[in-house]
Amino acid sequence: MSILIRNIGEFFTGDLAQPTAAVRSILISGGRIAILNPPAHECKADTVLDAAGGAVMPGLVDGHVHPVFGEWTPAQDCIGWIGNYLHGGTTTMISAGELHIPGLDYDNLTPELVTSLAVVTAATTGRVRWSGVKLQAGTVLLVPGLTESHFDRLAAAGVKWVKFLFYPFGQDTSEARNYVVWSHARNMRVKVHTGGVSRSGASVVCGYDVLSWLQPDVAAHVSGGPIPMSDEDIDAVVDRTSFALEVCSSGNYRSTHRLVERLTSRGELSRLTLGTDTPGGRG
Repeated sequence: MSILIRNIGEFFTGDLAQPTAAVRSILISGGRIAILNPPAHECKADTVLDAAGGAVMPGLVDGHVHPVFGEWTPAQDCIGWIGNYLHGGTTTMISAGELHIPGLDYDNLTPELVTSLAVVTAATTGRVRWSGVKLQAGTVLLVPGLTESHFDRLAAAGVKWVKFLFYPFGQDTSEARNYVVWSHARNMRVKVHTGGVSRSGASVVCGYDVLSWLQPDVAAHVSGGPIPMSDEDIDAVVDRTSFALEVCSSGNYRSTHRLVERLTSRGELSRLTLGTDTPGGRG
């Protein structure tokens, strides 16, 4: 199956160093871009789409969603949300944890429970291409007591992400550090809830003091989700770390502006990632 998109008015590359390019047509074959500005003799396609001078850009990535059962999430009885997001340009979503399951007791999460939940979600919600959207689901919520065998089971199930959310960071950092090492050894990425407590009130405050030694791959919603880190912590995380920093639409706009301005001044805007933190209890 081949598709030719012609009469493109603006073409966005997704590259901060060169955000636009002089591309007026695209030939797609087998679901992938085959040629930019194909010559006339290669413009035969099964389907031709006329962009009519419109803009063409890479699909957006929502780096922070909370799916549960496919396109239904019980926290807000939200149905069909993935398809709706696709209409806004989102083609890839990354789960930040499937924590809105009815009856889930945040105060009594066990290693076996969180592992099993992630495995089941990866094998169900994460297996389907919802409305054409790729959804990386099955993100495990880390708790004390996990062993390498749990991480082996997660990796075998195709889990891509782990997350510190309800984890009780304390004086002994060895277990949390091991989780990061074990995840990376199995090609899994590490995200951590930052700022104040989550909607549930069950998580702990996480700022620069924790992030400086934890060294995750992504610090989630650093400008709030809903409660941001302090200004001092935002500055320190930008200046003294190198991992990705995420902002969410449920965050604090002033803190977001501070973060973006500081990253821009350091020439490190490529560290910024985006998410919605939805569908959740805050909308």
